[in-house]
Amino acid sequence: MGDEVQPGHARPGRAEASDGSHRGGFGEFGGAESGLIDRAFREQIVLVGVQLAERTADEVDANLDELERLVDTAGADSVERIVQRRDTPDPATFVGRGKADEILDASLEHDADTVVLPVFRAGGLLDSAVMG
Repeated sequence: MGDEVQPGHARPGRAEASDGSHRGGFGEFGGAESGLIDRAFREQIVLVGVQLAERTADEVDANLDELERLVDTAGADSVERIVQRRDTPDPATFVGRGKADEILDASLEHDADTVVLPVFRAGGLLDSAVMG
């Protein structure tokens, strides 16, 4: 049976709405039951890595592995990883128009709640662009 989910049944730890969404009974926006963070669903996250000229594929993969562990610790699931290889960031989209379209398609396919794109600068400092 593996990881298959039968209609009307949610994966362990994941509620399922009547519309088949992973957001459970919270509808389109998900949310908390009280003032405290009390999630009845795990957000679905698309991770995006950018391999610029000064970074190796192994470094980007290691960074995405760490980010995936952080996402899990925060109570979310990484549903897809996308890597763009570029010499320099695209001034308009950072990843380029084609890759931006791929990210959109993956987000829609997985009904993702958030896209996380870590940006590493000289010296290993991390900025994070989060689109949710």
